[in-house]
Parts: sequence; C-alpha cells; structure tokens
Amino acid sequence: MTKAVAKASKSEVANVDAMDFLKQHAGAGTEDASRGDFQIPMIYIAQSNSPCVDEDDDSYIDGCKIGHMWDTVNRACFEEARFIPCHFTVKVLEWVPRDSGGGLVEIHPNRDILHHTGTSRGEKGSYMLGENELVETAEWTGYVEINGSWQQVVVPMSSSNLKCSRLLNTMIAEYRPDWWDVEGASPPAYARTYTLATEKRENADGKWRAFVVSPGDPTEQSKLSQCHSLYELAHSDNLTAIREQEVSPSGTEPEVQGSDEAIL
Repeated sequence: MTKAVAKASKSEVANVDAMDFLKQHAGAGTEDASRGDFQIPMIYIAQSNSPCVDEDDDSYIDGCKIGHMWDTVNRACFEEARFIPCHFTVKVLEWVPRDSGGGLVEIHPNRDILHHTGTSRGEKGSYMLGENELVETAEWTGYVEINGSWQQVVVPMSSSNLKCSRLLNTMIAEYRPDWWDVEGASPPAYARTYTLATEKRENADGKWRAFVVSPGDPTEQSKLSQCHSLYELAHSDNLTAIREQEVSPSGTEPEVQGSDEAIL
C-alpha cells in the first residue's frame, strides 16, 4: 500500500516558454466529452462495505483500508496523491442494481436522460430508469502521482462527491498566477497540481468517506505537453476508463438535480 507520494516542488512556473504554452491553450480542460477508445484506470474510495477491504472477497486489495483511494488497473491503494486535472465532464452511468446482479448498462453522455419520460425518482433523490439505477457522475481525467510516477487516471465524483468536483472547478476558474495576462480566460486546468485525499463524513444514517481537494504548486514544465495530449484525448472522445460498480455507503445522500447543490 502506498501511503503518500513525493511532495511537490516549491519551484514556480517562471519559464517564458511554459508561460507562452499555457497562454496558447487558455481555457483548455473544461469542455465536455464522451466515451472513447483508450483505457485508463478509475480512482475510487474504499468504503466500509467495499469488496476491496473485505479479506474474504475476490476483489480484496492487500493493505487497503477504509478511506484509501485505489485504482481499477494496478489495484494499488494510497491515502493521498498529487493530482493534475486535465479534463472535466459530467456523465450519467446506468447500472443494474447490485442486488440484481450488478453491471454497467450504458454511459449516457449528459444529464438529458434524467429528464427522460421513463426516468423516475428513487430513494433519497436518486434516479431510476426502469429497474436500473442512474448515477450522475462528474469525471475528472488527469494524472495522479504514485511513488514518484505519474499515471493517467479518471477520478469519478458522484453523490456527495459532487461538492468536491464543484470546488475543483471553482479553484481552476479562479487561478490567476501573477504572469497570466489573458483577459477573460483562466489558465488550462492542468496549469497547477492539486492534492487529492479523502475525509470522513457522517450523518444520522451512517458514516462514509468522500474526496477532498486542495491547491498545490504550478505544474512542472516537463508535464505540460503530456497533460495537453491527455486533454485532447478526453476532449476528442478517445478515452475509455476501466469502471467498477461503486457501493453506496450508508448515510450518503445523492444530490438533488435542479437544486443549487447540484449545479456544477
């Protein structure tokens, strides 16, 4: 189990070439995209009822504990990581309920399906399409640093994690380094790193873990070209992530579509 990654360098992005590159791609990283062809891992949170923390389950990950993050390809777990967001989108995932066998049915590229005539409201504000569950999910494609190595990943944020997604969007939109002089646009999403971790949440119904994110240092110049290439892959529909069906920890409440809390 990877407990933490190397700390970010304190050096600022001061190189003129790096500044010019970021200015050239002002605003990149927040457009919408759909499924594609290049497979990368998803990053999930281990909850109390997740198979990855159950030693008797075939999906158990050695050393994985509640609150750890883990990926669907290497099945490595970690507590905290540097994260470079490269692209943001919102999708609606249609799943067969776990108690009916589980499994992904379809990935809907936007929220339109939530207003379909066959869609109904389930428990705690969730959505159902017939017998299937609809899960609104904000997905962040980017790089996560594990043991000093950067890996392409998709970080899904649904239910109570939608708040974390909105915070990340806000921090990206408000980021204005001293050298930035492109009027009316923010630097691309990958202009700086963020720390990705989890925290405990609880209410009267139970306890669970949710994503938390905080701003870090400017992205190293050596990573900028790779980040933009990953952004282009996601934006041009050339990415497919390895998905697994998440459990629904007790206590979590899906955010209600149409309320102020559901706006991304």
